[in-house]
Amino acid sequence: MEELTPLLRESKVGIYSKPTTFIFIQADDPDGACEEATKKIGINILKEKNNSITQDIVAMLHDYIRVVKIRSIKHA
Repeated sequence: MEELTPLLRESKVGIYSKPTTFIFIQADDPDGACEEATKKIGINILKEKNNSITQDIVAMLHDYIRVVKIRSIKHA
């Protein structure tokens, strides 16, 4: 997200203005968790501002996002 942050600021998207973020999702495996997190970030960006620039950014998310840690949370 560190490389993505300046692009979002230039596009006046404030939702991911920090170089790191936390996403909470449900998934069956780590690969699915990474995919769902990337999708959720893209959806959130487009909810805030949907134009051709942000659509291009969302299309390139896989090039800009790096998942550092996946944590499992058990429900009681």
